[in-house]
Amino acid sequence: MGAPLTAPASLLDSVSMRNMIPDPLCKSFEAGGNHYLIPPFGSIVKLNSSGLLIWQWLGQRLSWDEICAAYAEKTGIDIAESTAEVTAFTQQMYSSKCLTNELSAS
Repeated sequence: MGAPLTAPASLLDSVSMRNMIPDPLCKSFEAGGNHYLIPPFGSIVKLNSSGLLIWQWLGQRLSWDEICAAYAEKTGIDIAESTAEVTAFTQQMYSSKCLTNELSAS
């Protein structure tokens, strides 16, 4: 098992984004000056196959670099493109009203 997920700072700049998904569905904590997320796992059903794969990795608490590398390996794209896709997907999930409502109803 890898280190806890550290999302890119751009995902954590907004306090409202951090609070978008309520505890206990999404836990977060500060340690060593870094902000870590333990995302929800198992409650999300309306995702494409790539999304399910990413959230499974997040559920296993792999590091951000490990998630991007694994996604690149699975899809055959380079690491820069993989990082961009994973970041965009994660931003979409954390800012989605639909996701928040789906999780709240679970």
